Amino acid sequence: MVRLGATKCLLTTPKETLRKQVLTVSVRPQPAGWDRLQSSAMSEIIDLDTHDADLVERLTRITFEAFKENAPDWIPTIDLARNQVIAAGRRGRLGRVLMQQDQAIGWIGVIKGQNVWEIHPIAVAIEHQYSGVGHLLVEDIARVAKEAGALTLFAGTSDEVGTTNLFGVDLYSNPVDALKTLEAVERNPFKFWENVGFTVVGLMPDAEGLGKPGIHLARRL
Repeated sequence: MVRLGATKCLLTTPKETLRKQVLTVSVRPQPAGWDRLQSSAMSEIIDLDTHDADLVERLTRITFEAFKENAPDWIPTIDLARNQVIAAGRRGRLGRVLMQQDQAIGWIGVIKGQNVWEIHPIAVAIEHQYSGVGHLLVEDIARVAKEAGALTLFAGTSDEVGTTNLFGVDLYSNPVDALKTLEAVERNPFKFWENVGFTVVGLMPDAEGLGKPGIHLARRL
């Protein structure tokens, strides 16, 4: 897997050491707005502290708004969004938050496995989408997972609103051919995952309802 370019972000682990260090992370071609994100202020990625009520509420709002467009059935209420944030603090899970000028602008959660870590979820504030925030978060969690000995990152998305050519299709009739023909007809999150080095590895028919498939992706670390 070819990796192009490199950027620097300020990473912290406040619970453990309260010290900060600048780390270089490998990234793929930079998205629009990447330079602005890097130059406007040093970006700080920290562990999610679910005891920080203000941070939890900020991430709750970010999560609810981020999934409203493409996955409205998955997180239909603020309370369910809050549950996703709080769940990242449980045993076997980890949350990382991108801060800019002391404000959270996006976060990523993972469920840890021995060889495979599942990203669940990733959410970026609406006003900061398509500016490189999601890219930074993925590269950060890839570094953390690799250092912990994981071999693969897994991510799942879906088509609940007709943004791919497989919406409404009976995937049971020929799932292998359907996987080969997958494409976005409107903006769908699976294109983001491909842009940050993931490969579509499978489909789950009716994952989000009849004719609403799940799309599975993975990236080797």
